[in-house]
Amino acid sequence: MANRNPSRADLTNFPAWLRQDRLAQRSDMTLAEFVKSKFVPERVMAMRLAGRAHYQALLKHIVPPADVDRMFQVDSEKSSGKLKVLPDWPYLGNLRLDDVGPDQIERLIVAAVNRGYSTQTVLHIRNVVSAIFLHAHRVNLFSGSNPAKIVTLPKLTHRNTRLLSHAQAKEVLALMRYPEREIALMAMLTKMNIAEICGLQWKHLNLTGVWSSVDGEPIPPLTIAVRRRWYRGEMDNVKPGRKRNFPIPALLLPMLLRASGRRMYSGPNDFVLVSKAGTPVNPNNIAERRLRLIGVELQIPGLSWNVFRHAGMNSESEFETELHFLLATRAYSGLLQDIVTVQPIG
Repeated sequence: MANRNPSRADLTNFPAWLRQDRLAQRSDMTLAEFVKSKFVPERVMAMRLAGRAHYQALLKHIVPPADVDRMFQVDSEKSSGKLKVLPDWPYLGNLRLDDVGPDQIERLIVAAVNRGYSTQTVLHIRNVVSAIFLHAHRVNLFSGSNPAKIVTLPKLTHRNTRLLSHAQAKEVLALMRYPEREIALMAMLTKMNIAEICGLQWKHLNLTGVWSSVDGEPIPPLTIAVRRRWYRGEMDNVKPGRKRNFPIPALLLPMLLRASGRRMYSGPNDFVLVSKAGTPVNPNNIAERRLRLIGVELQIPGLSWNVFRHAGMNSESEFETELHFLLATRAYSGLLQDIVTVQPIG
């Protein structure tokens, strides 16, 4: 066994001895071992929640999903992730770092393309592999060029986002109930994303005609102040560039005023859209339990929260006019009352 503690006579050669020790580590360490011992704790866990979730999901294409769950201390049997190990998938985890080259990474990319993954997802997979080798180089466990940088990707194509027609919007809203209807309306009538809508607290709403303040920050009259978000079961601050104020649309004001007067969960730190337990509503569960079924019933495939955001952003004034008409017509005369009668759900 090699002596790990050089003698005094060897001190002049210490840098060379250290390099040899590093080379020995490099030649034996697999990509999965490096990801577990170095990349995840030093690189991924230093990210914000969204970044950690992003890397956790993409690593399951590079290392077997069960191994990734263990790295993130997730019980594989209770994991909500749908990705399972594929027997013929060209995982890189068992390869030594030095044995992973452009050919191995290209096989991974080709497998992802053949399985029907979007070009954007394939790009993300390649970028995570690249980030792994970049970190390995930084900690002196890999030398040479980053093998992922050499791999050519298919041409990036953007999928067209499904847009709701006004007729479809009427049908969808008529079938909705709390809280999916509130989420949909807020997504259509503001530029808030779903995490911001679900993380909205009463203290960040000014429903009065005078200025208010929260945490020493002024909020204009009749304004939604976007400061926090609820994402993947955790609450955190929005990034500085995402902090903004939105005037409360006229269509939302009655709903918000009515909800603010409910007997429970109307304190400053309570959430505007709330479950029976007082926690933020879970948009993923609601999408699975309600949106998907509504889409099936109305034959609107791909019905998602983003559909409602784009519905408002692509024809804002026209869509608002249509919603005003929708709420005023006799066929939907009870819709507004139903919207503003907020009953917390589980």
